[in-house]
Amino acid sequence: MKNLLNQLNEVVDRVHGHHTNHQCSKNASTAGQPIASTLNTLAKEHETELQILSANSVSSESFNHLIKSYQTTLIRLLDTLYRIHNTCQENPVKNNCPIRRTVKTFTDLLCFLRQQFPHTFDENIHIPLSAYEIQWDKINQSLILIRNRLQKKKANSLLLTIALHPFADFLQNMKERYSFCDLAYLHSWITKLNIIGNKPQTQKELDKLICFAIIQHNLNSQPCMDYFFELFSKIGHLKNSREKQLQILNYFLKCINQVTINTKFRYDPNMDNIKSILTNWLREEVGYIENSCHINEQPDFHKEKTSKRIPTNIPVTELAIHMRLWVKTNILPHKNNTELITIFSKFFSSIDQPQISYKSLYNKYYVPEPSSIEKVEKVLVEQLELIRENKI
Repeated sequence: MKNLLNQLNEVVDRVHGHHTNHQCSKNASTAGQPIASTLNTLAKEHETELQILSANSVSSESFNHLIKSYQTTLIRLLDTLYRIHNTCQENPVKNNCPIRRTVKTFTDLLCFLRQQFPHTFDENIHIPLSAYEIQWDKINQSLILIRNRLQKKKANSLLLTIALHPFADFLQNMKERYSFCDLAYLHSWITKLNIIGNKPQTQKELDKLICFAIIQHNLNSQPCMDYFFELFSKIGHLKNSREKQLQILNYFLKCINQVTINTKFRYDPNMDNIKSILTNWLREEVGYIENSCHINEQPDFHKEKTSKRIPTNIPVTELAIHMRLWVKTNILPHKNNTELITIFSKFFSSIDQPQISYKSLYNKYYVPEPSSIEKVEKVLVEQLELIRENKI
């Protein structure tokens, strides 16, 4: 295995040198032919050797490390070849360029490596650029088919947009690089939605199935959280008595608790699983209603003429994170978070909301945005510097 890895590293160095010299002409079949022919031969030889290793090798820590190193080197090679191929500006030339066929050959070798060593292959490493291009077409076609099928069945349009947004994100390349895990997640979500789309059901049953599928598949994105929070709030606020509000919220809580997440992945690895986030939100809401003296009053302070609010120079998303930090570090020893959020939304203003929406602050408290976390971190670093320099 070490010899294969050394050979691959040598090829990467050679290809890097070829990068600046590659030129395809109208006679693209001959341009780049020597290096392409050599690489294609090497790929076939490596496939044979890997098959033998898979059949005879005994897994060990050192061997597994070599497999992962081979995987990352192979992806580096593929990315370099892909960039070389993209220097062919004209589409007809581009399609005939020998490097294009070499990219396909080494992409197949990567897939072969994954099949032969499934327990060693690192699924968290980003997919090569060439694979992204191939998957783009597949996912785009799946998106069109699923959307058309579910629209014909009269699925709720907003819910459908929420359910399909992972595919739209991929097509717009919302992440810097997608991993093999991300790709596996998307394809399993396609399979799940196709199964739902093929079942006969009423519109109400269809919407319910999609909601449960979102939780089962751990689609823990911000749009999904906002959709469910809005749904729970809207239905709960339609009830005109304490008992009915508690009844419907506890019903939602029961339904979600009965759903089993059937994937080891999650859409956003930086966030908690969707089931935990939703059940925590519902429990807080139930606790707030049970302890509220004015059960039928909605926590909407836009309608109140309150005293002058304390202004802050940060948006709601960042204020919510500061609140979480104060609670977690026991600066605010407040056990009822819902009541705490009510107080902050009533007496504080943010740079983007002169009168803070209770629901907005509530949502951002339980589902903090990664970009806002980074901004808060910078503020905390600045504060720490002030303390160190004794400038407070």
